[in-house]
Amino acid sequence: MKYFYFFLTGLLALAALYSTYGIVFLKWQSYQAEHPKAAFQIIDDGDNNLTIVDFTNYRCGYCKAMHPIIKEALELHKNVRYIPRPIILNAAPKEAVKQEPEVLEKLVLAAGMQGRFQEMHDSFMEYPEGIIPEDIIKETAELYGIDYNQMVEDSRGAKVQKYLENNMNDMLSMNVQSIPSYIIGKNIYPITDGVPELKDFLTMITYEAQ
Repeated sequence: MKYFYFFLTGLLALAALYSTYGIVFLKWQSYQAEHPKAAFQIIDDGDNNLTIVDFTNYRCGYCKAMHPIIKEALELHKNVRYIPRPIILNAAPKEAVKQEPEVLEKLVLAAGMQGRFQEMHDSFMEYPEGIIPEDIIKETAELYGIDYNQMVEDSRGAKVQKYLENNMNDMLSMNVQSIPSYIIGKNIYPITDGVPELKDFLTMITYEAQ
């Protein structure tokens, strides 16, 4: 009987240790999601009582449809930190890649290296089509004072590739399985059954801010 109690005590200790490890690991994953290696992805507003991490793609129809909802929500909630994290989808059509000097997600991150991440992110999200012609990209870069050739060169470099890998790794580590998906506070909100109305998205924010 004495050995049984020793065994039971050991099992309880292991269970407690495993539980503690799980909590710490989840907190670390959440921290990583909110602190990308490309710090310019953090769009910092107000007191930052709440963080929204947005795993997104510039050819994704739902992502584009969510963009004006997110912008309006951020206008109404000035204390929210917003972190768009571009993800390259393996299912992107080959013809889309051929019509661009580089993948859109890479270009946005490269623009971030010139201090213009948010401007290019918004511009690509607001373009109505999934394929953005090169001349439109050039005009957008010129509008925001971005060195276009440098942006394209940077988009092909190792640093941008690392940024993309970091975005993907953090998405997978949080068990996010679809795009667009949002980490709002402590919960993951995938958008899979249609784009929510603004009031529904605001309800998510209000709930997580409590």
